[in-house]
Amino acid sequence: MSLCICYTLLPGNVHEHFLMLKHMTDVDAKSLSEAILSSLQSLGLGTCTIIAQCYDGASVMSGRVNGVQAQIRESHKAAMYIHCYAHRLNLVIVAVAREVQYADEFFAIVELLYVFLARQKVHEVFMRFQQERGLSQREIGKLSDTRGACRYRNVLVIKEHFGVIVDVLWEV
Repeated sequence: MSLCICYTLLPGNVHEHFLMLKHMTDVDAKSLSEAILSSLQSLGLGTCTIIAQCYDGASVMSGRVNGVQAQIRESHKAAMYIHCYAHRLNLVIVAVAREVQYADEFFAIVELLYVFLARQKVHEVFMRFQQERGLSQREIGKLSDTRGACRYRNVLVIKEHFGVIVDVLWEV
């Protein structure tokens, strides 16, 4: 979990700071909200007034009854929830890419490559070919509409290991 704060000291003078990364094994709303509040407490910010909270649109975060935002509001009544604009922008980009035929077809092929290369025997050949060529062993991951970075990573893996992927396709 990443924790960032946005605050103002003077009207119109807004500051935004990354505070910390916290490893989370449980990602339910109760665990996440407790981690947020305890992290703020440990940083000496436990008594600060929280007036807004910004997360992605996942129900565990945005849920009005049991989501993180609802649990934070129990102790910080003024903490209104805002759907993160970076996540919204990513969803817009994904939707636009689906409307561009070539982009949509390209990412459909990337998804098919992921499915094919994830099969156990094919995956073994893919890893072996990379090792035999002295390349760092990389994998194509599942595409996600909410994590744009996975699309970038997958395209990078395909670009860097294109020859290996072609050889695997011929081999199996």
